[in-house]
Amino acid sequence: MGDDVTFDKNFDLVPGVVDEVAPGVRRVLANNGGPFTFKGTLSYIVGRGKVAIVDPGPDDPEHIKALLDGGSCRQGRDRRNRLRGRPAPSLAPAQCRRGAAHGGLK
Repeated sequence: MGDDVTFDKNFDLVPGVVDEVAPGVRRVLANNGGPFTFKGTLSYIVGRGKVAIVDPGPDDPEHIKALLDGGSCRQGRDRRNRLRGRPAPSLAPAQCRRGAAHGGLK
Protein backbone atom coordinates (compact mmCIF):
# COMPACT_ATOMS: atom_id res chain seq x y z
CA MET A 1 0.00 0.00 0.00
CA GLY A 2 3.05 2.25 0.09
CA ASP A 3 3.18 2.62 -3.71
CA ASP A 4 2.40 6.06 -5.04
CA VAL A 5 -0.20 6.33 -7.77
CA THR A 6 1.22 7.95 -10.89
CA PHE A 7 -0.99 10.24 -12.90
CA ASP A 8 -0.59 10.90 -16.60
CA LYS A 9 -0.82 14.71 -16.81
CA ASN A 10 -0.17 14.89 -20.56
CA PHE A 11 -3.06 16.80 -22.09
CA ASP A 12 -2.38 18.75 -25.26
CA LEU A 13 -5.85 20.15 -25.98
CA VAL A 14 -5.90 23.96 -26.18
CA PRO A 15 -8.87 25.93 -24.74
CA GLY A 16 -11.36 27.09 -27.36
CA VAL A 17 -10.16 24.70 -30.07
CA VAL A 18 -12.64 22.12 -31.41
CA ASP A 19 -11.15 18.62 -31.45
CA GLU A 20 -12.92 15.77 -33.28
CA VAL A 21 -12.76 12.70 -31.03
CA ALA A 22 -14.80 10.40 -33.30
CA PRO A 23 -17.09 10.91 -36.30
CA GLY A 24 -19.90 13.17 -35.07
CA VAL A 25 -18.31 13.76 -31.65
CA ARG A 26 -16.24 16.87 -30.95
CA ARG A 27 -14.88 18.32 -27.73
CA VAL A 28 -13.93 21.81 -26.60
CA LEU A 29 -11.80 22.61 -23.56
CA ALA A 30 -12.88 25.60 -21.46
CA ASN A 31 -10.19 27.84 -19.98
CA ASN A 32 -11.23 27.17 -16.37
CA GLY A 33 -8.53 24.88 -15.01
CA GLY A 34 -8.64 24.02 -11.32
CA PRO A 35 -8.59 21.21 -8.78
CA PHE A 36 -11.89 19.75 -10.02
CA THR A 37 -11.48 20.44 -13.75
CA PHE A 38 -7.74 19.70 -14.22
CA LYS A 39 -6.93 21.77 -17.34
CA GLY A 40 -10.57 22.88 -17.76
CA THR A 41 -14.10 21.63 -18.39
CA LEU A 42 -14.43 19.41 -21.44
CA SER A 43 -17.63 20.06 -23.32
CA TYR A 44 -18.77 17.61 -26.00
CA ILE A 45 -20.71 18.37 -29.17
CA VAL A 46 -22.57 15.31 -30.44
CA GLY A 47 -24.11 15.13 -33.91
CA ARG A 48 -24.26 17.43 -36.91
CA GLY A 49 -26.84 20.15 -37.66
CA LYS A 50 -29.07 19.70 -34.62
CA VAL A 51 -26.59 18.74 -31.93
CA ALA A 52 -26.44 17.84 -28.26
CA ILE A 53 -23.96 19.72 -26.11
CA VAL A 54 -22.84 17.64 -23.14
CA ASP A 55 -21.65 19.68 -20.14
CA PRO A 56 -21.68 23.15 -21.74
CA GLY A 57 -19.20 24.45 -19.16
CA PRO A 58 -18.65 27.95 -17.79
CA ASP A 59 -20.25 31.21 -18.89
CA ASP A 60 -17.18 32.30 -20.83
CA PRO A 61 -17.77 34.15 -24.13
CA GLU A 62 -14.82 32.46 -25.89
CA HIS A 63 -15.92 28.99 -24.78
CA ILE A 64 -19.54 29.57 -25.78
CA LYS A 65 -18.42 30.88 -29.19
CA ALA A 66 -16.25 27.77 -29.69
CA LEU A 67 -19.20 25.52 -28.78
CA LEU A 68 -21.56 27.29 -31.14
CA ASP A 69 -19.05 27.49 -33.99
CA GLY A 70 -17.87 23.91 -33.44
CA GLY A 71 -21.40 22.58 -33.38
CA SER A 72 -22.42 24.36 -36.55
CA CYS A 73 -25.87 24.04 -35.07
CA ARG A 74 -29.08 25.80 -35.90
CA GLN A 75 -30.99 24.33 -32.98
CA GLY A 76 -30.46 21.36 -30.74
CA ARG A 77 -30.52 20.05 -27.23
CA ASP A 78 -28.07 20.94 -24.51
CA ARG A 79 -27.38 18.21 -21.99
CA ARG A 80 -26.02 19.72 -18.83
CA ASN A 81 -24.00 17.95 -16.24
CA ARG A 82 -26.15 17.44 -13.14
CA LEU A 83 -23.55 15.66 -11.03
CA ARG A 84 -22.95 18.78 -8.96
CA GLY A 85 -26.67 19.51 -8.69
CA ARG A 86 -26.66 22.86 -10.44
CA PRO A 87 -27.07 23.94 -14.06
CA ALA A 88 -24.05 24.73 -16.19
CA PRO A 89 -23.49 28.52 -16.33
CA SER A 90 -23.08 28.61 -20.12
CA LEU A 91 -26.39 26.86 -20.75
CA ALA A 92 -28.61 29.95 -20.85
CA PRO A 93 -26.39 32.05 -23.15
CA ALA A 94 -25.95 29.15 -25.57
CA GLN A 95 -29.70 28.50 -25.61
CA CYS A 96 -30.58 32.14 -26.17
CA ARG A 97 -28.23 32.40 -29.12
CA ARG A 98 -29.54 29.31 -30.90
CA GLY A 99 -33.04 28.82 -29.55
CA ALA A 100 -32.12 25.38 -28.21
CA ALA A 101 -34.10 23.34 -25.74
CA HIS A 102 -32.37 21.83 -22.75
CA GLY A 103 -32.78 18.52 -21.03
CA GLY A 104 -31.10 18.22 -17.68
CA LEU A 105 -30.29 14.73 -16.52
CA LYS A 106 -31.69 13.86 -13.11
